[in-house]
Amino acid sequence: MVTLCSPKHSTSLSPDWLAPRMQLLASSLYSLISSGAQPAMTSITGATALTSAFTPLYASLSGIAPDGPAVMETLHTHCPRARVDLKPPRLPEGHAIHVVQRGDKIALAQLAKLLQDFRAHHGGPGAYISLEQATKQAEVGIRFNEFMVYSVTDAEGKEEYAGYVRDGRITSKHTSVRNVFILPHHRRKGIAEVLTRAAVVRMLSQPNRMKEALASLLPAGADCTIDDAQIFAEKSNLSAQGIYSRVGYGFPAGEWDEEDGKSWEDCVELGYPGNPGH
Repeated sequence: MVTLCSPKHSTSLSPDWLAPRMQLLASSLYSLISSGAQPAMTSITGATALTSAFTPLYASLSGIAPDGPAVMETLHTHCPRARVDLKPPRLPEGHAIHVVQRGDKIALAQLAKLLQDFRAHHGGPGAYISLEQATKQAEVGIRFNEFMVYSVTDAEGKEEYAGYVRDGRITSKHTSVRNVFILPHHRRKGIAEVLTRAAVVRMLSQPNRMKEALASLLPAGADCTIDDAQIFAEKSNLSAQGIYSRVGYGFPAGEWDEEDGKSWEDCVELGYPGNPGH
């Protein structure tokens, strides 16, 4: 997958600004792929304005255009520090949120099952993964403290994981929520909102986990305080957009104006021939 990014909101970028930069990207990528230095492109994702400018330029060089309809249409947005209450959310009795720790075999087993359910819920190619595959995926995220789970303990003391949130893609100033998943029988209880809020509060309140890794890439003494937490939702998933808006994210239902555009951005993922999503 190739991801296209820009330093400013894509709607503020003129065609004259985009054209030479997209041409340079297309030429460089085509040279890498045609020389065998990089595998063939299976998909491209990014702001719709960027992908629309890039794909015809790449097609003119390679003769290869996106294959079929969009794989996914999404809205990307962020939650700045100033727009979220940084106090940990209050939970009902018997409910808890915690970070899954390495060495917790019981938590690992329950989380792996949740990852299986998450993949199956989204469907499509690759929807089924074995418990062994799910366990390996869970172990990778646990190693980097990426998973928070929401547990519910009944009157008999039996604990069940109702869902999880996974963070990731941390830079010097930004982080993101990668997945939020709640089991069907625990939905419409406010758990998704509380769990998302807890993840955002954690990421904005704690020291940047990537500070040491970033030290060699940044000027000495550079500030690595996280400014915001990013997230995306499918354009058709109005329920998720509403949940995230209540946390502090800027989807169309609760947007605000920023210096170079709206608080959200229209994005798309396009598949190329050979993409298993087509």
